[in-house]
Amino acid sequence: MRNTARTTVLVVLTFLASVVLGVTAAMTAAMTMAATALIVPGTGTHNVLTAPVYRQNAIDYYISQSNGGVCTTANCTNAGVDYPATFWPFGFFPFSASWCPGLSCDTWDVSVGTGVSNLNTALLDTLNTTGTDPVVIFGYSQGAAVVSNEIRDLPANLTPEQLARVTGVVIGNIDRPNGGLFTRLGFLGHVPILNVTTGLPTPTDTIPVTDIAFQYDGVADFPEYPINFLADLNAILGFYYIHGTYLQPNENGSELPDGYSIPDLIAAVKDPANVQGTYNKTTYILIPTKNLPLLTPLRQYVPLIGGPLADLMQPVLKVLIDTGYDRTSSPGVYTPFQLVPIINPITLSVSLVGAALQGVGDFVKDITGALPLSSLTTLTPQTPQTQSLVAGPKVALTQTNSDNTPKALTVTPNSDLQLDNKVSTTTSSVTLTPPKTLSLTQSSQSNVKSGNLVTPGTTETATLGSSSSAKSGASQSTTTTSTSTTGATTTEGSGTTASTTSSSTTSSSTTSSSSSSATDSTSSKAAA
Repeated sequence: MRNTARTTVLVVLTFLASVVLGVTAAMTAAMTMAATALIVPGTGTHNVLTAPVYRQNAIDYYISQSNGGVCTTANCTNAGVDYPATFWPFGFFPFSASWCPGLSCDTWDVSVGTGVSNLNTALLDTLNTTGTDPVVIFGYSQGAAVVSNEIRDLPANLTPEQLARVTGVVIGNIDRPNGGLFTRLGFLGHVPILNVTTGLPTPTDTIPVTDIAFQYDGVADFPEYPINFLADLNAILGFYYIHGTYLQPNENGSELPDGYSIPDLIAAVKDPANVQGTYNKTTYILIPTKNLPLLTPLRQYVPLIGGPLADLMQPVLKVLIDTGYDRTSSPGVYTPFQLVPIINPITLSVSLVGAALQGVGDFVKDITGALPLSSLTTLTPQTPQTQSLVAGPKVALTQTNSDNTPKALTVTPNSDLQLDNKVSTTTSSVTLTPPKTLSLTQSSQSNVKSGNLVTPGTTETATLGSSSSAKSGASQSTTTTSTSTTGATTTEGSGTTASTTSSSTTSSSTTSSSSSSATDSTSSKAAA
């Protein structure tokens, strides 16, 4: 009875716990689903409300990874903010036709001003209708300039409670404090005719902001030292090849963001190694560019050899281009153009030598598939191990029949084969057909032939005029040696000649058939 009551209590408690957990999960999901992202597009995207992929990519690629994930793919509602998104008069280039269609459009300052007004209206409406839910304001390129100006006005437009609910994300930010093109040109102030105002970096101390840029993007990562013409040209081509790809593929194009696959891009945004630093309330992320934009034309327009040549030059060019930047300074500090960089010549020389070696190695790898020199390690020469054959078989030699006709010579060793300190037992049978004539050669000195040293003392050698061929193509010979001792020593080099030697106790002038001790030596190739 007591056990039954205890079981009933446990079942009831388990049920209640499940209910509580389910209600908690449902409440959490309901709370997180209310976040809203206001997407402000870049130059040329005039109606972001008709570009759902563009808006969703902003959430998937960047917003979800920023500001603690207050607005993620699963819980964030995206809403577009339309504005002119034009830049007069830059509509005459083929790639910039959408910037100013028909060369009849708003100037930069007018377009940005309209965007700020529209964003402020959308933000206030969202804050007033969503209770205490978080809101993210997102801007790309010219849209980042819109967000930057809106952030500057937020303290005057919002209550402290509303301000606490707002965070920001900007990509390809032309007003990035250290790297944005209009920040570098800040000394110009307001440019008449073009109606462009420079020198207004994105505020860093108003709301939490994540500022993301691709390395060498000419809009968000322009060189600090314009005297470095290589860096300038690389950044200009970075604007052409990189800046327009942040949110692709989408309604505007099918390229990948700076050549990254989408999983790799998301991983790069989340990688702590790519965080340049945090200044006040702003976190700065610089995503490495895989290939220098300066060499992209060579890769694209020169077949076969273009890629290897680009890989050959890229490491050295990268070292030279990077002298146009000061990566040690804070990305959140306003930094217009500077005059001359301070460079350590020794450090630069060492870096150039290492880069040159890396380039040669990458070139070799591209051409031949060999390992690049930069990946080679020091090789220690290895002392070759002696291959020895130790045998002690009985060898039967029969040279004539009863009628004095030649008879087949049979050698049947059963020996231990020792190669590189490993012993294996082999059994083989070799049949040799001797000639009709047998010549005897007496030698009183050591016999050296084909790398084989035979040193039994005074020897009598029976040399067969013909020999059989082994499977490997190596020749075999049979030698009868007569000594006063019972053994012979054979040392084999790296040749392919196999020999069989027998010792007997007969006199030096007598030829006989007997069983004796011999050494059978074969090459490693034949043994294999």
